[in-house]
Amino acid sequence: MDTAIKDNITKPNEDQRIVVTWMITDSRSGFQEDMLPSKGGHPQLVSISKNDIARSPELKGVKGVNLKTATIDRQGVINVPIGKKPNIVQVPFVNVQAQIGVKPNRYTYSHVNVVADKKVGADLIKKAMNESMEVTASRWIVETAKDTYRIQADRPT
Repeated sequence: MDTAIKDNITKPNEDQRIVVTWMITDSRSGFQEDMLPSKGGHPQLVSISKNDIARSPELKGVKGVNLKTATIDRQGVINVPIGKKPNIVQVPFVNVQAQIGVKPNRYTYSHVNVVADKKVGADLIKKAMNESMEVTASRWIVETAKDTYRIQADRPT
């Protein structure tokens, strides 16, 4: 496995790339969340079932361990201080990661912090997850104006 790591994100090999891409993009069982709440919500957003493998030709040639342990998980919420004194606001972001493996050998292949409680759209989150995997670096989805969102590389300030 290529273990080039940046921002704690591992560069995927071919099988891992197939699996993570499938989890992000599959229209039936892949990532489909438009909004991620700051409170509550199921921690596991995507996993791969035997039925998924059976109906997805791209997954059939992948090693079993990559399929059995692959998930997209909600890893928690971080509050990020944004603005300048005295107008600093704590903005919640939901940490989402695509991972494969079993602890302690569980690797992250995509990492995105999504502004919480806002309907940013599944397509934007998927785009950010794909970008993160391609550049092996975290991505942030931030609100730039009311109901307007963008992907950025740097933590918002």
